[in-house]
Amino acid sequence: MKVYNYDGITKEYLGVAEAAANPLEAGKFLIPANATQLSPSQVGAAEVAVFNGDNWELKADYRGTEVWNKATQERSIIKEIGEVPETFTIEPPPSAYHKWSDTSNEYVADTSKKQELLQLLKAKIDVETDENILNGFLYEDKSVKLSLENQMNYKAEYDMRELLTYPHKIKAGNEYVMLESSDEYAAFYVAGVQYIRSCIEAGWNQKDTLDSKTTAELIEYMNNS
Repeated sequence: MKVYNYDGITKEYLGVAEAAANPLEAGKFLIPANATQLSPSQVGAAEVAVFNGDNWELKADYRGTEVWNKATQERSIIKEIGEVPETFTIEPPPSAYHKWSDTSNEYVADTSKKQELLQLLKAKIDVETDENILNGFLYEDKSVKLSLENQMNYKAEYDMRELLTYPHKIKAGNEYVMLESSDEYAAFYVAGVQYIRSCIEAGWNQKDTLDSKTTAELIEYMNNS
């Protein structure tokens, strides 16, 4: 005879087994502890069959599922049989700049974090601007690094360009820019200054556009940049 075993604590269905015959009573069987002759119902996704003492009932089973606290956004794992607690959601927060809305039952942009997000994005633009200045300047199709040290050196050489020996070499990666005269040095220096200025102004313009954006728009900007 088949018997259906269940856990002694959670009462959840464990599996089917064959009951042993009762040696003292012909035609009778020994029903072990935590087992029943009643067969459980077929379970669906995120369900488990639980024996309540009289029959089987289906309960929600999200054990092992990651959930997030709606108030704190802290992550945890469900360990008990049952529905997801009302204070949790299985939806992960899209970003640290979202919060849960009980009104719309979804994550929304957290307007209280707009200034924090603005500072982060503007700092990122500053880093990108510095990177563009350092590595983006091309002169005669050659890449010339404009580190602060190089900028100071080029300014000093520009001021004394009439005294330099020509042709004068400017390091450009594995190559050199060859400047044949003080006029060519002036042209090189002015081109570098104009490039730096254009990078800085582009960064200013990017940061200025951020101030008028909503928190949701800033989050989208962050995700796309």
